[in-house]
Amino acid sequence: MSSKQNNVKRTGYNTGSETDKMQSNLEKRNSEIAKSSYSFRPRKDNLKEIKKNQGKARFKFKVVTSAVAVFVLLLLMAVLYDKFCIVSDINIVNCDIYDSQIVIKKSGIEIGDKMFDFSQKDVNNKLCEALPYIKDVKIVRLFPDKVEIHITKENPSSYVSVGDSYYIISDSLKVLKRENDKQKLEDMKLMHVYTSKVNSCIVGKQLEFRDEDMSHILKEIIANLKNTGVVGLCDELDIRNKFEVSFLYNNKYVVELGEGLESKLKIDCMLKIVETLSETDYGIIYVSDMENNQGSFVKK
Repeated sequence: MSSKQNNVKRTGYNTGSETDKMQSNLEKRNSEIAKSSYSFRPRKDNLKEIKKNQGKARFKFKVVTSAVAVFVLLLLMAVLYDKFCIVSDINIVNCDIYDSQIVIKKSGIEIGDKMFDFSQKDVNNKLCEALPYIKDVKIVRLFPDKVEIHITKENPSSYVSVGDSYYIISDSLKVLKRENDKQKLEDMKLMHVYTSKVNSCIVGKQLEFRDEDMSHILKEIIANLKNTGVVGLCDELDIRNKFEVSFLYNNKYVVELGEGLESKLKIDCMLKIVETLSETDYGIIYVSDMENNQGSFVKK
């Protein structure tokens, strides 16, 4: 009886010990699993690196996609330009001096040219030199196949005599035309400019003087006469001496400007003096001395 009891106790003891051991092993295993699982968790710096790489990948994708789109667009534009942007119609706008076909021929633009095979600068230079009365041009491209050439004209204002010939010049001193018949020039009401210092006078080019001051003086006087509205009443302008410039006004008064510069004040003063004169007065108006902003009239 005692022997059985001892056996039972031993068996119970052993069973408890094994249970404790199993429990201990289970806890140890759980701890190992927990540690092992934690060790495989990504670190924060690794997450940043992953996000950074993903951002780079997206950026590269966008760059490649954009490059492909631009390439396709350029290719499409090139095909359209090659097939459709061919000049089939050329119109000349605001030109009543030259025939339109002459202007088109001199422009260098031809039917069948590409729309951008020519520049406004080149066309402008060709037309202004070949057709002197053209001052400036503007090219307007009307897609897909039309071109307009808008013309700005030179304004003839006076003429100079060189040798036995007369040359019409514009406000900007561009030589517009050679003319042998002086009566035609007088009928045009152009002012005759007397000068002895012409260096170059070629149709289509600028009138050049040996003394550059003469160009400035002539441009300034023409502009001031035009702005005051009396350019048509000035028959003759003498600039042979830039310190003794004069002009004939209304075929009645010789206006002595003295030095050709600062002519605006002198012309204004001359007009004020003319307002005080009668229709029967003839003589010389002196406005060369403008220190007191005054002039004088000497009757003849």
